[in-house]
Amino acid sequence: MKILFVLENFYPKIGGVETLFFNLAKQLANNGHSITVLTSGLVKDNITEETIEGIRIVRTKWSSRYAFTFLSVFKATRLAKSADIIHTTSYNAAIPARFASWITSKPCIITFHEYWSDLWFSLPSMGYISAWMHFLFERVIAKLKFAKVVAVSNYTYKALQKAGLPNQRLAMIYNGVDYSEYAPTSEYGDRYLFYGRVGISKGLDLLIDGLAILKAQKCHVELDMIIPNDHSEHNQISQMLKLKGISNMVRIMDQLPYDQLKQKIKSAKAVVIPSYSEGFCFVAVESIALGQRIISSNRGALKEVVSGQFNTMEDFSAESLAEAFSKAEAGKWQNREVKEFHLNDSINDYIRLYKEIIAR
Repeated sequence: MKILFVLENFYPKIGGVETLFFNLAKQLANNGHSITVLTSGLVKDNITEETIEGIRIVRTKWSSRYAFTFLSVFKATRLAKSADIIHTTSYNAAIPARFASWITSKPCIITFHEYWSDLWFSLPSMGYISAWMHFLFERVIAKLKFAKVVAVSNYTYKALQKAGLPNQRLAMIYNGVDYSEYAPTSEYGDRYLFYGRVGISKGLDLLIDGLAILKAQKCHVELDMIIPNDHSEHNQISQMLKLKGISNMVRIMDQLPYDQLKQKIKSAKAVVIPSYSEGFCFVAVESIALGQRIISSNRGALKEVVSGQFNTMEDFSAESLAEAFSKAEAGKWQNREVKEFHLNDSINDYIRLYKEIIAR
C-alpha cells in the first residue's frame, strides 16, 4: 500500500500524536509499505525533505500549525495523487487532508486523539471567543466526510458518539507501544517527574498550586519538569514558580533524547499527570511499561490506561492533587493489574482498516 500521512507535527517533535504516527509509519515501512508524511517545518531548520527509518518526510516551509492548515493544501493534493489512502489527525491537519481527498478521490481516515467539546470553556488561559472558535472548529472537523473516524480510547469513542457521529462512521483503535523497548525499573528515586508538551490541558496550573499547598503544609517534595526546548515557556513557568515561592521545589529541564528520557522516567519517584483530560496518554502507558508509579487526575482516558501502582485525585483540585502527593510520600498506593497496549495490535488494526476502506 501507498499511504500518505498528513500531520501538523511529526518526529522529532514530542507528544502523544507524534509518538503514535512515528511508530505506526516506521512499522508500516518495515512491513514493505510505501510511507510518505507531509508535516510542518522545523524551527531553525530548512530541510524540506528527508528519509528517516524508511519514511519519506516532506516538510513545509512553515512551523506554525495554523499556517499548515491552509498553506499545505496544494502540496497535500499533489502527494495524494500517488497514494492509495490518506491518514490524518485532529485538528489542524484535517482540513488539507480532507481537501486533498476530495480533489483526488482518494479515501481519507482521521484519528481523533481527544474530543473536548464543552471542556474548551473550562481550560485555563482560554478566552471566551477563543473557546467558542476552538469548540466550533472541532465540531466542523468531526462532521467532515472522512471514510472512517478512529478514536484512540473508549473515552474518546464515547465523546464522538455524544457529538453525533453514528457508529458506522466510527472505529476504536488503541494506541500502542513496543514493550520490547522497555525494561521495568526495580528502584525508585527521590524526585517526582512531569514530562511532555506543556499545553493548556496538561494541568500545569494545578500542579504548581498543588506544590504550593504542600510547601505550606511543610511537606517538601521535589519535581523535575522535562518539557520542549522553548525558552519562552521555560521563562513563563519559572515566573509562575517564583510567584508561588516554590522555585526550589522544581527543576526545569530541556527535552531529552528518548533513551535518556526513559532512564529519567525509571529513576523518578513517580510520574505526575494532572491533565484536564487525556484522549489516551502515552506518558502514562510508557511510564507504566517502565515499571513507574503514577499520580493522575483520573480524567478522560486515564481511567482506562492507568494501572500498576498509582494514586488518583479524588476531585479535580489543587488540594486533591496535594493529597495524592501526601499519600505517595507515606507509601500509600492503589494497585491494579498492569494493562498493556501493544504496538503490533494497533498496527494490525490500522492495516485491516486501510485494506477494508481501499477495497470499497
